[in-house]
Amino acid sequence: MQTDVPSIYKYDKYKSSVDAAVRYVEDHFSEPISLDKICKVSMVSRTYFCCLFKSYTKRTFTEYLLNKRVDKAIELLPDETKSLTEIAGEVGFNDSANFSRTFKKAVGISPRSYRLMCRAAAEGNKQMLSG
Repeated sequence: MQTDVPSIYKYDKYKSSVDAAVRYVEDHFSEPISLDKICKVSMVSRTYFCCLFKSYTKRTFTEYLLNKRVDKAIELLPDETKSLTEIAGEVGFNDSANFSRTFKKAVGISPRSYRLMCRAAAEGNKQMLSG
């Protein structure tokens, strides 16, 4: 009697390769990261890496990287001492228009609108505390 083993288990010996890629993204998300570079870090072929990465993370590598960059931008946007262009560069976008497009697609509002929403929330909290 043969049981079906979930497909992810056949890749267990390569989990460390995906973990290495994830760690690399965590440490270098603000830098240009190509798929070829991440495959060298993971020590697997490009095609196999894409298959492994999606099996473990349920996202493509590009989706994962962009999500990491947007998450970091969300942390930085309330700080109004930095311009949107500076934040875009800090999180790995070399083009602020691409940053805005990607952010809006992921979050549902533009980075500028998100920043304004954060400001309004902070001002509302100040009024509640003083009133």
